[in-house]
Amino acid sequence: MSEQHPGKISEKSSGKDDYLDLLKPSVAETTDTDHEAARLSSLEQSRQLVEQSATSSELMNKAEKTPEILPEIQVTTSLKKDGFDRVIIRTRKQLPLTGRLLSKVIHQPIIDFLSDAGENTIARPSGLLGGGVVSLLGSGVILYTAKNYGFRYNLLAFFLLFLAGFIIGLFIERLSHYALKLRK
Repeated sequence: MSEQHPGKISEKSSGKDDYLDLLKPSVAETTDTDHEAARLSSLEQSRQLVEQSATSSELMNKAEKTPEILPEIQVTTSLKKDGFDRVIIRTRKQLPLTGRLLSKVIHQPIIDFLSDAGENTIARPSGLLGGGVVSLLGSGVILYTAKNYGFRYNLLAFFLLFLAGFIIGLFIERLSHYALKLRK
């Protein structure tokens, strides 16, 4: 039995057919090389596609370091009011019934306006502290002298002493702010 190997001339074959057999690769050999060539070209195309679409690590690092610039949002009074209303509603849901009712009364627009005005002018902590201290000490002195010297204590003295202490407290506050500005 004689086996033929592609590319080898068998001993029994004639010359012309053998020459053609040498030129033509076998069917199995052709499909393997064609598949291999197709696979290599597909692999090469994929590699080129990846290289084109890939970003270098330097660009990725730069992109990670630069913060994303967000567009500026204009904060308007209506936007602030809407946010405040949402917070108030959310907070009221957590309060007991009496707290909810008190919150509704306190957060009326007229009450808020009066509170803000009083906060900047009347209800200064330094004024209240000064008024309280002066009225306490002054009333104590007046009450002691009234008891020892036999005259009547007048309640108007308390209010006048409170007003004087309030003014003194505001004066001390302004003086301390002025002194701090001079240090800087």
